Amino acid sequence: MSNQGYWDIPQNEGIPFTIYPTHQHNRLLLVVSTNNPAEVRIKLLNMQEQTVMQAGLDNRGLVELDVEDLSPGVYWLYLSTPHQRTLSKLIRQPRPQVAEVSVA
Repeated sequence: MSNQGYWDIPQNEGIPFTIYPTHQHNRLLLVVSTNNPAEVRIKLLNMQEQTVMQAGLDNRGLVELDVEDLSPGVYWLYLSTPHQRTLSKLIRQPRPQVAEVSVA
């Protein structure tokens, strides 16, 4: 597993993709290697298998996911085309607590 910001993202098999953290901690950039980005459907599911987010790719195979409102926990990233499917576990870690500093 690799640590991408506050996410643990294991390597996947199936539809090739990479997730990058952006400069903002509440967004992830998903890059999918495909010849037909319009075919790819993206869902983020919680552990109760409820869809918490859906997205499609732009014509370059990219989508930026806004994950600000997602609680720490385990999620499933589901990518599908008419011919292929990929399911990959994502773990959102709690943000580290920032120590308060008082200046006298």
